[in-house]
Amino acid sequence: MERRDVIVVGAGPAGLTAAATLKQYGIEPLVLEGEKVMATVYSYAWKPVENYPGFDGKKAIEIARAFEEMVNYFGFEVREGERVIKAFKEGEEIVIESTKLTYATKVLIIAIGILGRPRRMGLPNEDLPNVHYMVKDPKEFSGTKVVVVGGGDTAVDTATALAMEGADVTIVHRRDQFRAPKRSVDKMISAGVKLVLNSVVKEIIAEGGKAKAVKVENKEGQTFVIPLDHLIFLIGYEPPDLSWIKDLGVLMRGREIIVDDKMKTNVQGVLAAGDITPVPKRILVASAQGYIAALTAFRYLKTGKW
Repeated sequence: MERRDVIVVGAGPAGLTAAATLKQYGIEPLVLEGEKVMATVYSYAWKPVENYPGFDGKKAIEIARAFEEMVNYFGFEVREGERVIKAFKEGEEIVIESTKLTYATKVLIIAIGILGRPRRMGLPNEDLPNVHYMVKDPKEFSGTKVVVVGGGDTAVDTATALAMEGADVTIVHRRDQFRAPKRSVDKMISAGVKLVLNSVVKEIIAEGGKAKAVKVENKEGQTFVIPLDHLIFLIGYEPPDLSWIKDLGVLMRGREIIVDDKMKTNVQGVLAAGDITPVPKRILVASAQGYIAALTAFRYLKTGKW
């Protein structure tokens, strides 16, 4: 069992701000992230940001990258791809079981947001190294054949960004109309993205440990194969697993954790911050709550008073 003073669950704006603040106060936090650092913000990377001072009008990817740089600057540890599956009190400590290890901590900060893991289609080979569920830098796909699966804002905007960086992009959507605004769709078409509509991916064809093509079926039942270098699924997110939070005895209202003005929950040693709490879902608000949660954690560790 690995012991830590503070464990933060979630590597979004709230969790990373909490960890950075703790580091400034001389505490070594550990951050556990079920997916990737700033995954939710990267999911709308190409959208302009509002209500974040200094970044208004800039794309979300700039904020996501700034937070990643913050991790490197302060040097705290983030373990990606590690989901919490169970948590319980044991004396003054909180025991946390993840998909990889078991931990004991004096303070737990829950900052998991309102989105779970990216939605999968349940197909074999969907976790191969060139199958992706978000795009950090479209330049990395330049000169390659890319198939994007999805029909919402994120899928359309990502396909456009990839094409504009020199990728050969095909987008596959199960309907005949995209959910994204017409302006975004028109921009995508102008960028040269090929459209495959009224079609679904039925099979990921692999060779040598990588995806090489997808077999697609249209609504008439006809199938065809699209070769690729990269496959990107952008079909939404599953709701986060809240069972371990409820089993810990944390008071919730619906799918949100109830906290006071210090970010404390009803369970001693457990705090929460960001979109998982009943506040406006904004990066600015999440970051502010992460800062407050870190201060509360620091004072609790130093005084022992909850």
